[in-house]
Amino acid sequence: MINLGIPNPVFALENGTQGWYLADLQLEHGADRRYPDTLDPDQVRVQRERAERLAHRFGVPKVSSKQVDVWLADTTRTTVLCDVRTPEEFRAGSLAGAQHTPGGQLIQATDQYVGVRGARLVLFDTDETRAPAVASWLRQMGWDACVLEGGLQADIRTPSLEKQPVASSSVGDAVLPTLQPDALTAARAAGAVVIDVRPSMAFRAAHIAGAVWSIRPRVAQLAIAAADRIVLVGDDGAVVRLAAQELIESGQCNVSISIGAPDVWQAAGLPIAADGDTPPDAECIDFLFFVHDRHSGNKAAARQYLAWETDLVHQIDAQERAGFRFPQ
Repeated sequence: MINLGIPNPVFALENGTQGWYLADLQLEHGADRRYPDTLDPDQVRVQRERAERLAHRFGVPKVSSKQVDVWLADTTRTTVLCDVRTPEEFRAGSLAGAQHTPGGQLIQATDQYVGVRGARLVLFDTDETRAPAVASWLRQMGWDACVLEGGLQADIRTPSLEKQPVASSSVGDAVLPTLQPDALTAARAAGAVVIDVRPSMAFRAAHIAGAVWSIRPRVAQLAIAAADRIVLVGDDGAVVRLAAQELIESGQCNVSISIGAPDVWQAAGLPIAADGDTPPDAECIDFLFFVHDRHSGNKAAARQYLAWETDLVHQIDAQERAGFRFPQ
């Protein structure tokens, strides 16, 4: 807010909401408030001007769609196309090959969206305010971040993994049948092994009855007969295809995939189950319990989280600290 030129005094609450909670003060949970869909054009203009000044101050470049096409076709360096808008906006339509990277989360949890250090990050929105602001922080953190000219209206032509035919997807030399919910229902009824590769907590909350849970690095270790028909299910197409690749490389040849979520599966007639103990805690290596238990009334977990978080700065060396580009 200070960087954006907000004239009000700006303060940070020490230890954030965890400090508030540990001081026995009340937190609000389950809020569903969001910004209005339509903003005052005069306010948008002011915000855009502030974002432009911010981008100039931190050296955030604007790049054309032609340049991004060249980068996306470059096999020697990773380029990630980042849509920093809201989930609702992203679901309504985005650029081919873009992933949803909500701005605040892209800054705070970059590793959840970008798996390659040193990748180019191309950010875009529809109002030319959010992408420059987010890119300014990413550049201070050492990322090669830029803003796409034209935003959602840019003409990006390079094919990507996310732009797959509905009927099939390719993994290496194999073509994977992609099942719609009704075909998934029939496959399950015929005895197919359904493997759910969503996060462990999502599986606990709701999954297709009889499905097996796994994360991608472990999927090839499941006790599955070579002759079994396998259907991999999940809500992230890229994760499902990578899991399929693991299975195929392990020798499985009858592999299909289906992209969906519990509400979609249930609407197709598939029975949905929930189990708070499956997978067991010891297998949930994708979930840090102390990080999440702090939101469930566990003050010991909250204190452990704060101790871990504040100690992070002592775990990076001089070379890593040199990557940050904070203004003097």
